Amino acid sequence: MKFLLFPFALIYGAVIRLRNLMFDLGVFRGRSFDAPVIAIGNLRVGGTGKTPAIIALLEMLPSKYHLAALSRGYGRTTNGWQEVATDSEADQTGDEALLIKQAHPESDVAVMEDRVKGI
Repeated sequence: MKFLLFPFALIYGAVIRLRNLMFDLGVFRGRSFDAPVIAIGNLRVGGTGKTPAIIALLEMLPSKYHLAALSRGYGRTTNGWQEVATDSEADQTGDEALLIKQAHPESDVAVMEDRVKGI
């Protein structure tokens, strides 16, 4: 099976290298914000531990900070900005955002497909 998938790994690697080069050359730009932002994510989809990492980070950061989490809300049936409440429905907010809010009800949790606009 590895032999059959190897060509796809080469293509994936080339696309990632090209993407990184575009950032290095200034074709793609990073964004900065007035508030400190910790981005947790990667180029893989699902199952890499991002949600547990966010929950752990919210537990580790001192309570003197106003903490918030922003997610794309993967799997939700709604669009646009939406604040997540502990009693929200997963199909409205996405199950991961709801899990984060239920684990840390004191933190603001929101979903927005465009995370730059969401911040």
